[in-house]
Amino acid sequence: MTATGRRPGPWPSERFRGSPPVARPPGRSKGREPAGCTPMASGRPSPHDERTWAASASESFAPHPDEVAAVRGFVGQCAEWWGLDGTDVVLIASELASNAVLHGRTDFVVTMRSAGDLVRLEVDDRSTRPLAPRPESAIATSGRGLAVVVALADEWGVERRHDGKRVWMEIRLP
Repeated sequence: MTATGRRPGPWPSERFRGSPPVARPPGRSKGREPAGCTPMASGRPSPHDERTWAASASESFAPHPDEVAAVRGFVGQCAEWWGLDGTDVVLIASELASNAVLHGRTDFVVTMRSAGDLVRLEVDDRSTRPLAPRPESAIATSGRGLAVVVALADEWGVERRHDGKRVWMEIRLP
């Protein structure tokens, strides 16, 4: 890690605190626990670190604008089922899903994990296009999604994967 909190490298596979460098799915039914949202009996380590997650859920989505609302519903239902205030997590999920639809243009998977007051949200897509944060603009009609993530998440990052990329965030809830 460098002094700026970023790992050196040509492709953004980085962990951020604060501002980044400028430069309906099958099985869902209303009123029931979302598929895969049950707390895990023993937990299991995340493939990204040594933490043990008490609960974990994943759902696949198509690259269609209507799926952003489905992502909000999935994340909100998981948060509710796990007894969490998911307001900020749902907003972040909406922004990351919007980016996956608009820029990734591939099917994507949303994974939500919880351990006590810590929530991790991951959005995996098959696009190899690197994340490109835009400079702030008062007249732009889009491009504020990552600013929302930065403002609400405690940490976030991008990981290059053999089949695309993962954008993730972690937040401690009150």
